[in-house]
Amino acid sequence: MRTVIDAVRISGVRYNSPRSTERPIMKSATLRFAARTRYDWDEWFSKDHFILVYRVHYYCGHGSMEQQIRNQASRRGLGVNITASDKGLFVAVKKEARKHYDPDRN
Repeated sequence: MRTVIDAVRISGVRYNSPRSTERPIMKSATLRFAARTRYDWDEWFSKDHFILVYRVHYYCGHGSMEQQIRNQASRRGLGVNITASDKGLFVAVKKEARKHYDPDRN
C-alpha cells in the first residue's frame, strides 16, 4: 500500500519532514544569504546611535534582535548600549569596545 510519503519520494520533491508535506526545504546557502542581507548593519553602525522600531525595522522578538545587534557589533570591534522599549530599541554605539578576548595572548 502506498502512502503519501511514498508518493512524495517518487515525485522527487524534498520536504521538511516525513510528516509535513506542505513546505519544501530551502537550500541552506539561500538561508545564510538571506540572514546576512536582512539588515543594513554597516549603515547602522556607522552612526553614533540609531533607533530600530519594532515591526518596521525588525519582526523578531526584542531579545533576539538585541543579541543580533551585540553579535554584529562584536564582529566589527564595537560596543553597544541597548535600551529597549515596547516600541523598539535605542542603540548607542561605542567606537572603542572593551576587548574580552585577545587571540594573540597565550
